[in-house]
Amino acid sequence: MKRATDEIDSYLRTTVGDIGSVLTESYSKAFSYLSHSKPEIRSAAILACQIKWSKEISREFVEECLRMATLDLDNAVRVAAATALGECKKNSRDPEMSRGLAAIASDLNQSLWLRYTAFIALRKVRGAFGMNDIRRQLLAFDKILRESGHNSDREKRIGAECSHFKTSVDTPWDDVEAAIDEQFVRQFL
Repeated sequence: MKRATDEIDSYLRTTVGDIGSVLTESYSKAFSYLSHSKPEIRSAAILACQIKWSKEISREFVEECLRMATLDLDNAVRVAAATALGECKKNSRDPEMSRGLAAIASDLNQSLWLRYTAFIALRKVRGAFGMNDIRRQLLAFDKILRESGHNSDREKRIGAECSHFKTSVDTPWDDVEAAIDEQFVRQFL
């Protein structure tokens, strides 16, 4: 656990500089950065609250993440917020959270990345997340990275690690949108 905490601290400092150190000082300080003007700092604050301060997460954080997943102007922030909701509310079967995530997952005006993340978060909230979902999530992430033109060394390594799952999943993952089970999503709208 100590190693994971050190990695998060290092990642936050690398990603957002000195503010990363502030995010690791306390939950309240990390929470206060959720409204920062820079999207990379909002995303880092979500990550800090979700992982570093997971035992201190408040209802206000969950409500703010739902608001951010729906309304933030930056897609990466919306994705980070939806991811946090899936983790924070895992297996809760929370009807309000289910409705909110289902609305995002079914909104064709949202990016595929956000819609798919909301779908996975919804499955986690409903307690329906399993091994095939992990495989699907890795494959979808790999495809989204390839299509968006991201090609850092880290992203290439992740893609290589994801590629071995392609033969173990029985859904054609050339179409990430097909990975969103609309029937599952609709039952929570």
